[in-house]
Amino acid sequence: MALFNPNVTVESKARNTTQLPISEGQFLMTSDTKNVFYDLAGERIQLTDIIELDTEAQRKAILAPLNKFYFVKDTGILWRDNNGWPSRAVVRQAPPYTKSSPQRGGSTTSRSSASAV
Repeated sequence: MALFNPNVTVESKARNTTQLPISEGQFLMTSDTKNVFYDLAGERIQLTDIIELDTEAQRKAILAPLNKFYFVKDTGILWRDNNGWPSRAVVRQAPPYTKSSPQRGGSTTSRSSASAV
């Protein structure tokens, strides 16, 4: 099973698999057009069923979530309802590491930070 690997790039690179090869589990967010792509089974698939919300409060207020992804802008978390919202991934771009910054760590099973490609 491929690991979830979120990255930020531009649309032209996301659409050019010679420039940015398909990599199983790669999740691409384009900074210029705000489109989202996912690499699965040797293909790059554009995700189009994403609902943007401004806050976590808006997400929590949804009584009957649709079978879609929900992106919460203020937290940078992409959610998908899985019988009670447990499926999530942090997809915002991580701030650059500096010498005075604490080292980053944590689980990669449900949360990841995006990197630029």
